[in-house]
Amino acid sequence: MWKRINSTLFFLVVSILTGIAQTHSDRGKAKKSNVLFVMCDQWRRQALGFIGEDPVITPNLDAFSKNAVVFKNTMTVRPICTPSRASFFSGQYPVNTGVYGNGVRMSTRTITMGDVAKKAGYNTGYIGKWHLDGPNEGYVPKDRRHGFDYWIISKGDRPFEQPYFIQDQKERTVVRNSWEPDWVTDRAVEFLQSKKEDPFFLVVSYLTPHNGAGKGYEDRWMPGRRVNNEIRKGGGYAAPERFEALYPDPEGMPRRPNIKPVGRPKDDAWRAFPGYFGAITSIDENFGRLLQQLKDMGEYDNTIIIFTSDHGEMLGSQGRMTKGIWYEEAIGIPFLIAYPSKVKPALHDNIVNSIDIMPTLLGLADLEIPESVDGFNFTELLLRGKQKDIPQAAYTSFDQGEMTEHDRSWRAIRTDRYLFCLAKVEFYRYIKDGMVLYDLQEDPYQMKPIFRGMGRDREMDELFAKLKAHLDKTNDPFISRQWKTDRASKFNWNNALDRSILADTKYRK
Repeated sequence: MWKRINSTLFFLVVSILTGIAQTHSDRGKAKKSNVLFVMCDQWRRQALGFIGEDPVITPNLDAFSKNAVVFKNTMTVRPICTPSRASFFSGQYPVNTGVYGNGVRMSTRTITMGDVAKKAGYNTGYIGKWHLDGPNEGYVPKDRRHGFDYWIISKGDRPFEQPYFIQDQKERTVVRNSWEPDWVTDRAVEFLQSKKEDPFFLVVSYLTPHNGAGKGYEDRWMPGRRVNNEIRKGGGYAAPERFEALYPDPEGMPRRPNIKPVGRPKDDAWRAFPGYFGAITSIDENFGRLLQQLKDMGEYDNTIIIFTSDHGEMLGSQGRMTKGIWYEEAIGIPFLIAYPSKVKPALHDNIVNSIDIMPTLLGLADLEIPESVDGFNFTELLLRGKQKDIPQAAYTSFDQGEMTEHDRSWRAIRTDRYLFCLAKVEFYRYIKDGMVLYDLQEDPYQMKPIFRGMGRDREMDELFAKLKAHLDKTNDPFISRQWKTDRASKFNWNNALDRSILADTKYRK
């Protein structure tokens, strides 16, 4: 009898302990964070309402900033689409990804955040602009999607009639009579609503406020550009009418002090304001939709949410449009990150590089950070409000726009006070001796370049030494092979897997 009782008690205890263990296991799974990574294209750091610089309307981001950590001084590692995106997703410098310009396919050997998330069991999704599969990007085979299972990517920049490649369809689908941010957000909401048991890792990549073309751009043109000295309409900046209507007097809008007439034609940049800022306000509305969906699902508190952009937009500053240059409007990007259940809202002035975002995200999600990563992990600062050995400088660069373009390279170091740049002598001839310093405390709009012999040689020498040390550490051949050489293109591959640049340059594998 006692044997039967003891046996019964034994199995009862085992059952209870097993149930407790299973409960803890289930709780552990439930607490694993989701990830929503929102990236825009050409959204500059100054274009956030709560920052108080550009006259832009962003109510959802303004509200989100009160519940997020905002890094005010974040810059892109390279102010051009494809190289920036490769570095964003890999946490590596362009010299290590091999993605030097647009139209270069990211190597399948590159480990991205998507690869890490997939390995960790996440339900992965990518919706929107990819721009990492070579010069004729279209259908992307599964082995080149870098861990993302759910897959919708856009092709080109025609947001009112945008072509997409959806999942495994090898032919494009053109979505007419739509607006790309709205359509992409609709698909993102559908992905979230179909959430499975596994946590999700979703990238939503808007292709605006980048300049576009096609339907909706018939009366638009890029300031500073001419074809045979004639304005060529059909491309520029645009947004749905209801968003552009929020900016009814572009000529009278407040402007940055460094805005100048654009290009040789000396065009006014204000003509682009309603389209550019209107697109931003439309994305802000759609970002609000994504946040509301997370709240409706009960997943908001358990989701790491990032909002950022691949690079900025000059929008007339220094008499320039778009990007590709070392000015703050082009290199400065927004970076907001929230994890409501674990991270307290804060505002930080630390210098952050875009390659730091990937390891910071993985660290916060308690995921493995690949050894190949160059960026800094700010997780401790997010969780505790302080962290040792935070970088005091960040580095940004440029080589050439694409494979066939001439070399217009430069390298720069940005600290809390200074930006120091080495610029290719044969291209930037207005930069004396190929080097320039800006004191961002005294000259925040970079209107007073400092050259050698102007009383700041000591600071220039110190920053040159730091920049050179960084280039040497990363095996970047800029000084010896680009800085003072001719303008011929120095890079000639469109697949980073096959790169064969300088034989004596050691790239980290």
